[in-house]
Amino acid sequence: KELMKMWNLHVMKYNYVGDCQIPLACQMFLQMKGKELLEKNLYRNFTLHMCSLHDFGLLSPVALYQTVQMLNQMLADSAEAKEKMRDSLKAQREHWNAVGKFQQPVIIEQKP
Repeated sequence: KELMKMWNLHVMKYNYVGDCQIPLACQMFLQMKGKELLEKNLYRNFTLHMCSLHDFGLLSPVALYQTVQMLNQMLADSAEAKEKMRDSLKAQREHWNAVGKFQQPVIIEQKP
């Protein structure tokens, strides 16, 4: 939700008018908000958003790759962001080991 608020404000502020401007919007978004994105631990959310844009044909594979590489470089340059990512991953693993792996899967039956 937080990422989408940031993204929508960015798109409205710079008035992108066509699908052909989406790759530029993604790169400018990272230039403007990349540090904030990493500080708020929204790395995975942004990556998922980029994949969704690709799935809907708004972002080419090359543009997707370049944008994710740009984000990875920002992550590599920030020790604080890397530490936050490590802590997040550790917390997810601990939660999975404590709770998640013991939950029974939900099976949804389909009616003929």
